[in-house]
Amino acid sequence: MDDLKYYAVYVEFDENNSGGYWRLSSQDYQKLEAAGWVVDYPDPLERRRGRTATTVQFVWARSEDEADTIGGDLAKRHWEIVLGRNAGEPGCFCCGRPFLFMVDKVERVEIECDYGKDDDHGDVH
Repeated sequence: MDDLKYYAVYVEFDENNSGGYWRLSSQDYQKLEAAGWVVDYPDPLERRRGRTATTVQFVWARSEDEADTIGGDLAKRHWEIVLGRNAGEPGCFCCGRPFLFMVDKVERVEIECDYGKDDDHGDVH
């Protein structure tokens, strides 16, 4: 357990106009927001086109690369649970997949845990 470190993994989701149409509705994006995802609406007049959403997953891992993999997988699974959809849904052959997930950054988070340590009075917590 000592070799595990705590990481914040920032994952961005992009919706691709695969096959000539957008797969997610405005209600889907509202569900993501309610579940803690931050949705970016680049054009306030057109709230459907070009949206992205970002989430952060906190994970224990042995390395930054492992945190990248675990955090990305957790974000996809969270997205699937919130929306009831398959993150790996196939798209058309020319446009590619409709749903794209990308780890934007991984940051080490320093935390202190007093569990199992003596306090000033000799009591173990």
